[in-house]
Amino acid sequence: TVNTFTFYPNLTKEAVIQDMDSYIYHQIPDENTAVLDECIRDMGLIPGKDYGTDPGVINTVITYLHENYTYSYRPGRVPEGEDFVNYFLEENKKGVCMHFASAAALLLRRLGIASRYVEGYAVGYGDILKGELREDLRYEDYYQGPSLLGKTGVMEVELTDANAHAWVEAYFPGTGWQIVDATPTNMSENTDSDFWSSVKKLIDDSPQIQLGEAFSNFGTGLISSGAMPIAAFVVAVLIILLSGGRQVYLQVRRYRSWHTNDTAKNLLIYLEIRSRRREKREPALRQLVLPSDRLHYLAGKVSNVSLEQENLEDLFERSCFSSYEPTAEEYEKMLSWIKKLT
Repeated sequence: TVNTFTFYPNLTKEAVIQDMDSYIYHQIPDENTAVLDECIRDMGLIPGKDYGTDPGVINTVITYLHENYTYSYRPGRVPEGEDFVNYFLEENKKGVCMHFASAAALLLRRLGIASRYVEGYAVGYGDILKGELREDLRYEDYYQGPSLLGKTGVMEVELTDANAHAWVEAYFPGTGWQIVDATPTNMSENTDSDFWSSVKKLIDDSPQIQLGEAFSNFGTGLISSGAMPIAAFVVAVLIILLSGGRQVYLQVRRYRSWHTNDTAKNLLIYLEIRSRRREKREPALRQLVLPSDRLHYLAGKVSNVSLEQENLEDLFERSCFSSYEPTAEEYEKMLSWIKKLT
């Protein structure tokens, strides 16, 4: 099914001002106040203070969310009776765009900044490349308002569920409602620390293991016996074994993360794991949120792979963001395709 949506965001000045002053854009449920205030204090700001529309304050909120919360395709369900935003901010600390946007909207309101939660479609560069320039349509008929790009042509693009996104709009005097996207630009499921966390937990939960005293007495005995070279060799071997064990643990954990019964999750996690390896040396890749944008970017770096050829991108999006279940052959073809791109 193809649906066509038309949007005309040309509000009058009076309507924009009325929106800014509306109580609804400053409203905060009572059950959220305590959790919001705790987060705001962690930012070094004052809860309940009216900061106006201060870009520095907005950046502080966004930075706080990016540094303390994780973007995850699998945040889990909110427990029954728990508030959606409170559970995200206080306990779960991972989520998708709607978690980050909901939290950001309430945090900004608590700081006196008129804000609203928005759901829609994010159009990426890859979508534009596949779109069609409509020379028969006029720019003025589709948009009137501030634009950093200036007057452009009208493009017709096809959007799918993969383009669905949630963000925040904050009111800026003189320009009106402006987009504030609180969603991190990459998914960073932090599995690297799990091995050492597990070891630490094992030691902490085992009172019979007294490493400090044991090593102290062991070291004193070695010094007095002149066996330090042997001890150094043993310690080096232990470090190598622990390091190797950690690497094996992480490899197994990553392997299991995309070998589940959920095909969509497997594909998304596999793409994330493979593309994460290139993020450090390619900052542009870190800025891409949508899987389709990442695939377009990666395909542009590989001369012998074409997205349009075999319609693999469309198959990927249908497999991940709709009820379509790919065949075993299609699934293996997509995994091989992602591997070639990365």
